[in-house]
Amino acid sequence: MKFSLKIPIILMLFISSSAFSANEVQINAQQVNTECLSKQWHKKNLLQLKEDKFILENKAEKEALALQLLACLASPDAEIIDGVAFEA
Repeated sequence: MKFSLKIPIILMLFISSSAFSANEVQINAQQVNTECLSKQWHKKNLLQLKEDKFILENKAEKEALALQLLACLASPDAEIIDGVAFEA
């Protein structure tokens, strides 16, 4: 069975935005950016995932990647923010 990342990421963004709206939070963009890329999901692999329409077969891998992609929203790389994180 193949899973799409769209629903979990939208749900996580909603939950995280609700949690942050009540409290002021300071984010270290450089630290968050380092959490965007991992050994398994570096830029080349994230761009390939986009070309594959964000479909992953492994549910655990999909959930871990969804959390990683939240950190990509703070990336200084527009190709990662706009092309991967937002589109996922």
